Amino acid sequence: MRVTRDRGSSTVELVILVPALVLLVLASLHTVMFFYSSHVAQAAAARGAAVGSSSTSSVDVTAQRARDSASAFVADVNSAVVGVPTVEVTAREIRVTVEVDVPDIVPFLRSTVRRTAIEPREVVVPEASR
Repeated sequence: MRVTRDRGSSTVELVILVPALVLLVLASLHTVMFFYSSHVAQAAAARGAAVGSSSTSSVDVTAQRARDSASAFVADVNSAVVGVPTVEVTAREIRVTVEVDVPDIVPFLRSTVRRTAIEPREVVVPEASR
């Protein structure tokens, strides 16, 4: 009868395998949070652009309304805006850019997501000009 020296080999295998599995799970969760933050940023930019496109006020008031709407949307879903949403208003369109911080799942992997939405501005044309 032959005696083998395999005592403790399963412990060594477990010590090697567990950190790799934990890292894989954390990377998967970070990927999920990245896509969630991307969706939040896109929805906030779209909301700000929609509010801004329907405003017939001055450029400054329109930009402020769009900025407030985008910030409020991100706050409503408990995400963190990086800085202030940027708004560019021209005669024909409004462009809103929102940057959202991705929640930290993996300690050394810090990231943000930036999304932009563009909407045409509504223009009121007087009856006599049609």
